[in-house]
Amino acid sequence: MSATESRLAILVTLSLAIAGCGNDVPAEATARAAPVRAARVERAPATEVLRAIGVLAPADEVRLAFTTSGVIRRIEVEQGAIVKKGQLLAALADDEVAADLMQARAVAEQARRDLDQCTVLGRAFDYATAREWSLKLKELAQVHAEPYSSADFQHGPLALVEPGYQVLAVAPSGLAGSDLAKLVSRLREEHEVDALVVSDDPLIRASGSASLELPSGLPEWLMPIVSIVPGQLFALYLTVARGLDPERPRWISKVTETR
Repeated sequence: MSATESRLAILVTLSLAIAGCGNDVPAEATARAAPVRAARVERAPATEVLRAIGVLAPADEVRLAFTTSGVIRRIEVEQGAIVKKGQLLAALADDEVAADLMQARAVAEQARRDLDQCTVLGRAFDYATAREWSLKLKELAQVHAEPYSSADFQHGPLALVEPGYQVLAVAPSGLAGSDLAKLVSRLREEHEVDALVVSDDPLIRASGSASLELPSGLPEWLMPIVSIVPGQLFALYLTVARGLDPERPRWISKVTETR
């Protein structure tokens, strides 16, 4: 190699070395390291308040209405209050209703004072109650009262029924009482009878146009002991209302002489 070629080779080598030692360094190599601080994770109440606009709606909504129209006298609950089944929410002014009720009771009372004949219904254990009640009506109030079981009544005596006919029913709670209540409801709807129902069940009493309440909690076989008491009192007060003396039944002696 000549001296000239040797000098060129040295110059090229130096140029390459200088180029390799330049300042063209990659960007990631020049980035500064971010400072890092370790912290313990703890539970704490959030202090950030979120503000938003929306519409509140109840999960359940019930629309209420009175079965009888009228003026509301008072409201028993506050708006938004939690209520329970059977709780009184509001009351209607009952002045007119009370007047109508008194008039209806007066008409019914007059009808019973003028009672000449009626049917006394009972079933199962209280068929005996029906017979005793009818006996007291005959003996004290001089009413032609005929006792029937609810089943027998529908096989003939039903033909005597007409609007205003008086039916007295002894129907304590139980299967027999429920069946008797259905019969009373049908007699009222189809024949417009005036029915007095004696029962310890408010639903059964509701089947009559009037009712007398019995004490509850007794078994069926003991119920006649108490169910006859309203019947006896009914006969007593009817006797007094008709101007008769319950202590001196007509043509009847309290002592019967047997020979």
